[in-house]
Amino acid sequence: MIAEDAGALTLKLSEASSPPGAPDVRVYLSPDPDGGIDASAIDLGPAPDGEPALTRRIPEGTEIARVRTVVIQCRVFSVRFGHGSLVPVRRP
Repeated sequence: MIAEDAGALTLKLSEASSPPGAPDVRVYLSPDPDGGIDASAIDLGPAPDGEPALTRRIPEGTEIARVRTVVIQCRVFSVRFGHGSLVPVRRP
């Protein structure tokens, strides 16, 4: 889920764990619907080490309309632990 609070965007996931002890696992936003990571992906920082919940602030100026997928991946070995599509939700 991407939430807006006072103009700032935040990514909130409730089930985003990586294996405990995995090296340099990062959270990315990617424009690739298949979760590919390249120079256009946005690195949101380290993933929680075995913890299921995750909250990350999305950098100001991010073109959120171009972001399609959230990805959890080991930066060192390019091993993906999971990805999921971001789907727009309209609030009532």
